[in-house]
Amino acid sequence: MKHPGWNSEYRYAIDAVKRPEGMRADELNCGESKRYKVLKTMQDQGLIFKGARNHRTFRFFDTAERADQWAKNKGDEFGLVVKRSTKAPWNADTPMVITERTKITKCPSPPDPCHTCTHAEL
Repeated sequence: MKHPGWNSEYRYAIDAVKRPEGMRADELNCGESKRYKVLKTMQDQGLIFKGARNHRTFRFFDTAERADQWAKNKGDEFGLVVKRSTKAPWNADTPMVITERTKITKCPSPPDPCHTCTHAEL
């Protein structure tokens, strides 16, 4: 197998893809064109494998199995995804719990409406 010129980007990528979370493309400290060349060359030679979840989210791994496994997961295995909910964690019929630390604020009543006659005869 022909190896690319082993500069610092290639050496870093070989070590980084072995981590459990793999390697993001932007971890390489080089320009966009150099980054693309390094990753494409290593992929073509079978040194790294790309796991893609969608057209924007992907990582590189040392084996195709790990790349496929990462692509199928939702991302929470590394604590990367924050699960958000639009519902409150309690039922709507749950009574309020008021303690001494509960702060209750009341807005002042709106002032009396001011009635003006806009069609006054002069």
